[in-house]
Amino acid sequence: MHMADALLSPAVGLAADAISVAAIGISVARVRKDELSEKKVPIIGVAGALVFAAQMINFTIPGTGSSGHIGGGVLLAGLLGGVPAFLSIAAVLIIQCLFFADGGLLALGCNIFNLGVIPCLLVYPLIFKPLVKNTLGQELIAQGNREQYVERSIVIHRNASYKHLSAASVISAIIALELGAFCVVLQTFMSGITQLPFGTFAALMLPIHIAIGFVEGVVTAAILCFVHRMRPEIITSAVSGSAIGVISEPALRPASGSVTGSVTASVTGSVTGPVTESVSGSAAGCKPEKKSGGVTVKKTLIALVVLTVVVGGALSLFASANPDGLEWAIGKTTSKNVASATTGEEADSAIKNGGSINNTAETGAEAGTETGTETGAETGAETGATSAIVADSSIHNAAAEIQDATAILPDYSFASNPENPAGTSFSGIIGAAASFAVAGGAALLISFLKKRKRAEVGADA
Repeated sequence: MHMADALLSPAVGLAADAISVAAIGISVARVRKDELSEKKVPIIGVAGALVFAAQMINFTIPGTGSSGHIGGGVLLAGLLGGVPAFLSIAAVLIIQCLFFADGGLLALGCNIFNLGVIPCLLVYPLIFKPLVKNTLGQELIAQGNREQYVERSIVIHRNASYKHLSAASVISAIIALELGAFCVVLQTFMSGITQLPFGTFAALMLPIHIAIGFVEGVVTAAILCFVHRMRPEIITSAVSGSAIGVISEPALRPASGSVTGSVTASVTGSVTGPVTESVSGSAAGCKPEKKSGGVTVKKTLIALVVLTVVVGGALSLFASANPDGLEWAIGKTTSKNVASATTGEEADSAIKNGGSINNTAETGAEAGTETGTETGAETGAETGATSAIVADSSIHNAAAEIQDATAILPDYSFASNPENPAGTSFSGIIGAAASFAVAGGAALLISFLKKRKRAEVGADA
């Protein structure tokens, strides 16, 4: 769902750029120190790399001739929390735009808003978190029953959390993609340079992205449930905004009777804010609970790194060649415009007004013109939508020139030999590594600057 520059007018594109830059600035200012703790920074880098690799795999939507790929915002938010996830997905989208020419430079602000702001800063806190917070037993805090929170959380983490994580992932992914798809239609309509009919375009964009969102939700649920099984505190710390290990499963499980020993849980309740509660008892003895199969955070990260390499370096070779949901919707919208054309000239005009002009589309349109039929033009329009739409303005041209200069692997391939499949694998590995470096490096830098600022404030005091 990466938008091309030619869908947007300079005014809409620059306005979206300003909004996304402001969102990034506010997120940097608001991100908390616990969200960039020492244990979380590597997760931020690895998660960003995984999403970059996953976005390279387009999966076919059966019976439509379309394909889709995950957006990744909900997945990142589930692993990192909303604000760190937004900063991570913004880094991924910037890398895709500049180095791989995926999504236009003028459209970068729209893409960050549609794929970053919506899932991470809106859907995650308003939909995902409320659906999974109950699995942490936080409703018991609101009732003042804090002892029961500690005991019940042991059971809930193991049983109900997988169900809630799965439901939250699927629901959130669908809603996030639907909102993003609607924003694409709205931004295109407001730009007014393609003349794609709003109603027709929306009627095609929204249903196809329900299917894409469902697949993304299943993938997101699988990864989050895997991480939760390995190290549940990664997920709970994302929901709570705390450092990893502050909220986690208690290390002791009672063999029988009441809890013995001391368990400390730090949580955020809906009544009094942060609460720290110690629960101790003296009944039956306790025995240490095995830590998630003995799997450490380091081993969990290694597993995600291996998954990233496999996805970006190998599975990306098998991505669907079908146009993605946005390209498919543009093609279908354009074909509906030419369906009523009675002459080849009218069909060719409809295609131009639809905006799907490129070499492939022109070939189909010419065939339709020569025969005076609709079929050739319709085929050309649908096929032509799989490539960038042509737009002509000084700002569009400047943005295209910058991308031409910065894109070292345009369209995830070698510029000198686009047909070489090794270019796809190489792009997957290089892009994932760059995402790891930029997302993780940005987290480290922000954390360092915030620590230095706190130290200066403390010294002044």
